[in-house]
Amino acid sequence: MSLPFLPLKPASTSGALDDPNVVASIVEHVAAGDVTEACRLAVHWCGLTNDRRAQCNANSGLLWRQLTGAVFPTARAPTPVWLGSNLSRPQDSVGKEWFYYLCQQIKAMKERREDYAYAKRAYDEAYSLYEYDADGDLDLWYRRRDDWIMDQRKLARLEMKVREVGHEYPQDVAERKSLLENIAALTNLMQDTMTTMPGKKVWVLAMRMRFQVEQEHVAYLFQFPKPEIEPTQAKANEAWSRQRRDMNARLQRQFGNQVTEERESARRFAVHRDRADPREAELTALVRTAEALLDTTPMNVTYTSTDNAEQAELRSALYDLKYSRYIGRTLRTYPEAINPKKAALERALAPLSD
Repeated sequence: MSLPFLPLKPASTSGALDDPNVVASIVEHVAAGDVTEACRLAVHWCGLTNDRRAQCNANSGLLWRQLTGAVFPTARAPTPVWLGSNLSRPQDSVGKEWFYYLCQQIKAMKERREDYAYAKRAYDEAYSLYEYDADGDLDLWYRRRDDWIMDQRKLARLEMKVREVGHEYPQDVAERKSLLENIAALTNLMQDTMTTMPGKKVWVLAMRMRFQVEQEHVAYLFQFPKPEIEPTQAKANEAWSRQRRDMNARLQRQFGNQVTEERESARRFAVHRDRADPREAELTALVRTAEALLDTTPMNVTYTSTDNAEQAELRSALYDLKYSRYIGRTLRTYPEAINPKKAALERALAPLSD
């Protein structure tokens, strides 16, 4: 049963929240409406004073486990891969760090999705529909990707057949060799295609890959239900996920610093903009209201397909406005661009704010 949304502001956390026994309950209410606010509130309360830090870390990290269960009810326990050398650390430290990690993944997921939306929007604005893939290299990359997945499925079916028969015939050996060679060749061709693509296309592809990889990771952390698929399809998907992770690591090395620098530059500009113009600060508050209504669960943060019609309209209006602000447009410099987007966001907010 979902709990009602209980909006809390930082100034209101000094009363009831002085009692550590009610922290988990209040955070649970906040989580029902806004995961990001729940994370902020928990970290704010537990880090405010030395006494509160001691209370949060007492009882072998019980409070952090309660917070994790309240804010992220479907989340996995700390995984061995994540724990690594932390396995021998005190349970209170592990519980706290795991809660922080889950909060950070939600934030990263939102940023990855926005990065992809912004990159594609910038490319769409720079090129006409015909020019979008005039050279055919994006189409070529996706066709090679589809051939890669098809060969992975053939390889999975071959291995299932050999296991069932209990014997490998010479033609099976030859087929496996051919498939492995094709898979390796297609892998190299996909990477070569990315090397020769125009920079803006690679940027769109890079942001899409980052988004998809982060999406898979968050789905694993929060145990989202997945449709049943046949074994060879599952094996091909697993192999493709590994391939995407490898390719994403390459793209991350190539573009990671640039993405981080652009986001930090946009953040600094936003702080200056809001301080200089009260109208911009009000617009930022409007944006945050919209974000709180959308980001209700990890699944909603991850999969746009979970939006209903009203949420989809709100997300579209929100991204439209945020993109304009992200590229430096303001109410002072581009009122003709910002004001219609503000009005569209207010219209989209109205049915969800009642």
